[in-house]
Amino acid sequence: MGAAQCARDDHYDAITTTYQLYARTGTLTHLVNARRWALHHRRDQINLSGPDIGHPRYPSQYLNNTRYTFPQGLIQDYFMFGDEQARQASAIVVDNFYLPHAESWYYKAPNTRGFWTEREAAFSLIGIMAHYEGTGNAVYLNKVRDRVASLRRMQVDNGGRARVHNLYDHDPSEGCGQPDYGSSPWMSGLLLEAIIKYHKLTNDPLARESILMAVDDLRARYLATGDYAYRLTGAQVYRTLGTSLFNTSVENGVTASHKHYDQQFRSSGHFPAYLSGPAAPPPPSAPANLRVVR
Repeated sequence: MGAAQCARDDHYDAITTTYQLYARTGTLTHLVNARRWALHHRRDQINLSGPDIGHPRYPSQYLNNTRYTFPQGLIQDYFMFGDEQARQASAIVVDNFYLPHAESWYYKAPNTRGFWTEREAAFSLIGIMAHYEGTGNAVYLNKVRDRVASLRRMQVDNGGRARVHNLYDHDPSEGCGQPDYGSSPWMSGLLLEAIIKYHKLTNDPLARESILMAVDDLRARYLATGDYAYRLTGAQVYRTLGTSLFNTSVENGVTASHKHYDQQFRSSGHFPAYLSGPAAPPPPSAPANLRVVR
């Protein structure tokens, strides 16, 4: 395990993926390394005080990147070892960095120029929900509810698609022109992970609708896994596509860096569970204690 001072060199939550490895294998080395990642992240990679409290400890151009702060991994560490300092570090990130976000993090109007990317919204939502699970405080879950509603509105306003944004402003090095709009399929996978988690916690029907809109658009225009969409609907087309992509990834996937490994493992690890669970439950209503705005 390296000891990168900046989480940008660790990328996409090595704490979470290493705890997942331990859960699936029982190998003590994975448990030890996950614990080391968690301690390193909370001590060395987060601003624990000062004007940038809760933000990643890195030069200013990455100060507002949620993908370099990992409350989910910290909460998993708290659950594993009961270390209150892990939960406190999670609170520092969530309360000071994620909760004050403007709506523009979760909604980009159609044909609007400017940087926007699915993964920044994704890591914020994943972190807030993890902190909710670590505290039981419904304030956090209701904040996610509001932001999932904004993301769904972004889809509806773009004609029922995935989250459409200006591809040139996101990353001009990828070859898109200034008038080009679309979605980032692999980053959409991260955002789907967040919304799937929210749906599993709440059964909010708006989240279900958001998931299926995104998967259908990505399936039609790009390429996206359909594992949870199969779980929601029982439609074999989702299972077939998801299985094909999963098998291709196992055989030919590239994990040349922390970023590649953590991204692929955190997503593909859920696939067998989604397929083995019951398919096509009736669309449920959100629980009464969760505020849902139509």
